[in-house]
Amino acid sequence: MTQFNYWNVDPSLGKKIPITERVGLVFTADAFNIFNHTTFFIPFTALDLLNPGGFGKVSKQFTTGIDPTGARQLQLGLRVEF
Repeated sequence: MTQFNYWNVDPSLGKKIPITERVGLVFTADAFNIFNHTTFFIPFTALDLLNPGGFGKVSKQFTTGIDPTGARQLQLGLRVEF
C-alpha cells in the first residue's frame, strides 16, 4: 500500500531576556503547519472493489490529536527562569 507524500514545516523562534544575574525571561513563538498544507489520510476504504461508488475517492484528512482540523496553529510562550 502506498501513501501520499507528507511534509510539514514547524518553525520556532525564541529569545532569552536577562533581568538580573539569576532571573530571566524566555519568550517563544511556535508555528505548526505554517504553510497550511492539506495532508490526506491513507485511503483504505477507497481501494474496496465491492464499493464502486467510493472506489478511488479520498474523503478524509490526516489530523493529529492536538489539532482535529489539520489547520495552521500559532503558539506564544513566556517563561520565567531563576
